[in-house]
Amino acid sequence: MQTTIFAILALPFLAFAAPAENAASKIPARNDAGTKNAAEFFKLKLNAGLTKRDDLCPYENCLDECIGWSVAAPCNPMDLCDPGLGCALGWVRGHAVSPRFFREESVQNQCIGTLPTCPTLGTFNKKPAGSHPQAIGSLHFQPSPPVGAKHPQPTAKMNITNITMPSSLPLQSLLTPYTLLLPALYILYNLTRPKTPKVPALTGLIPILSVTFLYMTDMKTFLARARAALAEKGIVQFYIGPMKAYMVSGPSNIAAMFRASGSVSSDIFILLVKQHIWNMNPTDLAKFQRDKTGRLAKPAPGTEDYPADQRHWAGLHAVMHRYLARTSETNILARSFQRFFGERLETFPLGEGVEVGVHEFMLEHMAGAAVTAINGKKLLEMAPGLLDMIWRYDEIAASLVWGLPRWLNRKAHDTRDRLIAVAKRYLEEAIATFDWDSEEDPDWEPILGSRFNREWVRYLKDNGFALETIAGGMSNTTLFGANGNTTPVATWCVMEIAKDPELLKEVRAEVETAYEIDEATGEKVLRGDLLTALPLLQSIYIEGMRMHVSMNVTREITGPIELSGGAVPEKGAVLQAATEIVHYDEKIWGAEGHPASEFWAERHVKWVDDGQGKKVRKFEMAAGPNDFFPYGGGVSVCPGRFFAKQDMMLVVGMLVSRFDIEFVRWTHRDGTPSDRPAQNDIRWSGGASVPPDREMKVILRRRW
Repeated sequence: MQTTIFAILALPFLAFAAPAENAASKIPARNDAGTKNAAEFFKLKLNAGLTKRDDLCPYENCLDECIGWSVAAPCNPMDLCDPGLGCALGWVRGHAVSPRFFREESVQNQCIGTLPTCPTLGTFNKKPAGSHPQAIGSLHFQPSPPVGAKHPQPTAKMNITNITMPSSLPLQSLLTPYTLLLPALYILYNLTRPKTPKVPALTGLIPILSVTFLYMTDMKTFLARARAALAEKGIVQFYIGPMKAYMVSGPSNIAAMFRASGSVSSDIFILLVKQHIWNMNPTDLAKFQRDKTGRLAKPAPGTEDYPADQRHWAGLHAVMHRYLARTSETNILARSFQRFFGERLETFPLGEGVEVGVHEFMLEHMAGAAVTAINGKKLLEMAPGLLDMIWRYDEIAASLVWGLPRWLNRKAHDTRDRLIAVAKRYLEEAIATFDWDSEEDPDWEPILGSRFNREWVRYLKDNGFALETIAGGMSNTTLFGANGNTTPVATWCVMEIAKDPELLKEVRAEVETAYEIDEATGEKVLRGDLLTALPLLQSIYIEGMRMHVSMNVTREITGPIELSGGAVPEKGAVLQAATEIVHYDEKIWGAEGHPASEFWAERHVKWVDDGQGKKVRKFEMAAGPNDFFPYGGGVSVCPGRFFAKQDMMLVVGMLVSRFDIEFVRWTHRDGTPSDRPAQNDIRWSGGASVPPDREMKVILRRRW
């Protein structure tokens, strides 16, 4: 290595030391077409943006044919004369200029004029071209002013009105220490600098555009390509339009994404959601864009002076955390949901069989109970078609995130706008009629529903956000967000249980242990803390989330971060992890006889001794925490995850305990028979929870 480096450094000087042959005979003749007017050439340089007239000729009496003026003291020959080319370099405000500033683009590498020596800035009379090896034309210099003159006059006028230039120069004249030193240093830098690991890239027929189009229109195929590339190093790069992006897999990379640090931020994705899905106006969006203080109670380092009343990331995070993450508040919300879902179940006749589609049943009854529990009764009374609007919105929500304009994505924009309009109409009346000053704080009331919904609306209202912003937030958060992710997964769990009578019996027996009698009402109810601790039901819930949540968790790289193989993505790039890739990794989730691609109810169950010689189930995740992230992770992990878990497990528990469920057949959505069971509907790939692409018809018979 040392010998190689020495040879590279010596190369320019060896080339310069080689004897130069006479070049005069190699200068080809030029006809009049090679003659250029100096003023014309000067304009060419100005148009090319190489310099300004004032830089080359800083005096008012400068002539158009001026190429360069000397305003300096006696010079070093290296300043004005390149030893290899003999080209006059000139001065620009006291700085030596490279010969390339005085080359005409139409004649490659040709110099305007030459000087054999430059001891002073005195008078030079250039000899004819043929008398000097590198002479290309003739120059005449006027005497220079005294050194140190306060306002020196132009001292060197290059008269090149009729200079004839050759079409090429001898190779020997180009091989100088100065023309070869930079390439040598570049080679040396590349030999000695630390090597950045090469990251595999997803490419297409048309650079950037092909992959972007695939990402926007066919996420299933995009993720299949990404999965193959990730098998090599656990990281792959691509572009989403002009945005550089990296997709990663592997526990260490996922941990780096979710670690609390200054290296990653989820703000970029959430701002996209607020801008394109909430349809937040620019004024309200700017309130979040300006706020760099973070979501925690303590501002991020360096932002302590930011006004506390403008910390909206932290303000909304506090509301979400208080009313969705605290066990006491989550249990209150879950009890309301159990009440309203139970009321819907009681509309089914006792002991009589009713044929239903499982997915259709859940879209109506599970979502209807959730909307009532969270938002109150008034919303559904005002907009009876609201549930259908939510599910139409569910079909297009993911396509809005990256901001495709309306003319390219009209259906999605129109569907979003209709749902927001309904939410706005409801909020106008609800905000006007609700008693905001009342000291009463019920767990639930009919106008705005849950305490969470009331306080969420109150925060945005009191902090000056527009009614349209609140309506957009409600559409995406408490209407779509609370239903679009839970309902499909719960549907899959019910389908898996319904098609396996033995599993139905096992789950029912387990759920029965979580019931108790409500002292206030005397009714038989499920205790949330007991229900969510049941090992088999938990395993089914985890399998449902593992297999049917397809979400690209997104972060922006805001500081140094090292990923697998030593890769160091650049600041400003997007970092993503796809649940659809990681959650189906055979090396992580596969078990003998139970591949990761198949549902297995007991994948997360261990059989252990209960201390009395009896084997019992114990819940135990089949993989580590960084291999399972259906709710995202880090400080911006989904705040509603605790309610979502209770919501889904309550639905499954109440159905299997209160109904006999008999599988009938698989059908298409239009009711025609299907020759196969349901699979994930690929249209939802990458968009969060994925519904089934087929319907399961069952007979429900209410037991009590």
